[in-house]
Amino acid sequence: MASALRMVLDRNGFGEPSLAEEADEVLDVIGAKAQAFDLVLMAFSPADAVDVALVRVLRRVRSPIRLALYGALEAEDLADASPLVGAAAYIDLASLTRIAPQARALLGAPCTVAHILATARTPASLSRRWAIAIYGATPGDPIPRARLDHDHRSLN
Repeated sequence: MASALRMVLDRNGFGEPSLAEEADEVLDVIGAKAQAFDLVLMAFSPADAVDVALVRVLRRVRSPIRLALYGALEAEDLADASPLVGAAAYIDLASLTRIAPQARALLGAPCTVAHILATARTPASLSRRWAIAIYGATPGDPIPRARLDHDHRSLN
């Protein structure tokens, strides 16, 4: 899937993306060249706690990066998506043609992890289903305090 994603982004004018296999590798790459990245596309698997750890770190540092998850899940497939607070989009890979337009839309929107946390508003870039699953609110609405509270289990 990574090679298909790389090809789609490159062919649509995004240049050759940097790829990382593990969350630690992503953090190393972002940490070394934070200003060079506007968007992180992260494959998401609900069984992978590493994904959640990466999102947690991006929240803690109030990252100026846009975070989009991708995969082939439905929001209903997740028992609890609240650990993903900070994500601006979920790109369904059922259609590779959606990747480039959604990436362009994200880059044109103020939906960085830092912005989402500072405004406490659910990103308008999320579908209604994913917004409710992650933020407990519909796109554009205030994020419930329980999702933003630093003592809440999803933000620790």
